[in-house]
Amino acid sequence: MGCEGEAASSEVRVRGITLRGSIANNAPSICSGSAVNITAGTDGDGLTYDWTSKDNVGNIQSLGTAQTASKAAVIRDILTLKDNKRGHVAYAISPSNGDCMGALVSYSVFVNPVPVLTASPALDGICSGAKTAINLSVGLSAPESHDVTYAWQASENSVGAFSSTGNRTAFEQQTLTNRSAANAEVTYSFTASYNPGGAASPNCVSRPTVVRYSVSAPATASIGNASEKICVGDVITLTAFPQGLVYQWSKDGTPIDGAVNSSFLVPTGAASVSSYTVSVTNNCGSSTSAPKIANVSADAYFADAGITTGKSEGPGRLVNFSYTGPDADYLWDFGDHTIVNTKNASHKFLQLEAYHPILKVTKPGQPGCTKTFFFLIWRLIKRRNLQASPYIPFRPTTCSPLPATTTCGASPSATLAEGWC
Repeated sequence: MGCEGEAASSEVRVRGITLRGSIANNAPSICSGSAVNITAGTDGDGLTYDWTSKDNVGNIQSLGTAQTASKAAVIRDILTLKDNKRGHVAYAISPSNGDCMGALVSYSVFVNPVPVLTASPALDGICSGAKTAINLSVGLSAPESHDVTYAWQASENSVGAFSSTGNRTAFEQQTLTNRSAANAEVTYSFTASYNPGGAASPNCVSRPTVVRYSVSAPATASIGNASEKICVGDVITLTAFPQGLVYQWSKDGTPIDGAVNSSFLVPTGAASVSSYTVSVTNNCGSSTSAPKIANVSADAYFADAGITTGKSEGPGRLVNFSYTGPDADYLWDFGDHTIVNTKNASHKFLQLEAYHPILKVTKPGQPGCTKTFFFLIWRLIKRRNLQASPYIPFRPTTCSPLPATTTCGASPSATLAEGWC
């Protein structure tokens, strides 16, 4: 296979004439399945050549029959081994001119086995920080197996896999480390070559065989972002990360029966405060997330809502009420059997008495998600001494405290010009 072999000559003197022949073995060692390359004669030498071949080991599938060429000849027998042992074929070539035969020239051609490389497992997964467990086999036994060299290429990767151009021993197991949030992949491509040594001996290389490894990411559990303001009836879904693993959700430290998917629907039918965690398991172990607090309240939707109002400066004057906040269903009740269902409202308070109007807002479609605003209204009457202050508050002789959720348009300690709440 491109290697220069030995050259020899044969001659016989007949009637004072020398019978010459030029014979060369250009490939004294070949790989199984390759062709012999023995050249006999040159153009114009007027000789023909006969040859025979002999399988000295008995493991060659077929040999070319003895041939005779009228001109220069090339022996190109394809030699294929029956087994994994090195073969040896002897060729004997002699020149002739039709009247006389020259002396025999013998050449040996060694047939090297080509490794049949297998790697197992072909596909595997390991945990980050673990070693590969690749087993290579070339199908050769001693002494041929002692002359095998292994090489491998690792695909571009981030887990620490590396390549090797040649190693007399089998694959050196490698430690693969994955520092990313997702599984990482690496592919190895292996070859094995047989060469018993010697400058004329070719490398007989196997076909490549491939092994793919998946290196699992550390199972660091976490729960995706969820709303911090949860109202009764809201649809709240918690999502676990990483995806594609095994899950178990827990509430207040107790596993929830049947909650084994990557997402979990938080119960929001009633006001409650609960702590949720998820345990994530892969082939490398388990991890439990930090807790996610689900604070379900009746008025979370209206946490930033508010009321602004005008003021009444005399009997029968309008008081304007304005709501600011998210969309809602509205119910104004002014305490004198007057009901209004608009976002903003106006009302006249005709009597000199205390009023307790309310505004109840409800999230559309969620009757459990609601908030009530309470007011205390008292009428103002003019004082006789206008130089002191134009108004004095009228207060009932008795006034019950308002609920804790009372919202006031102005503080009772405000100036008399804002003398209502």
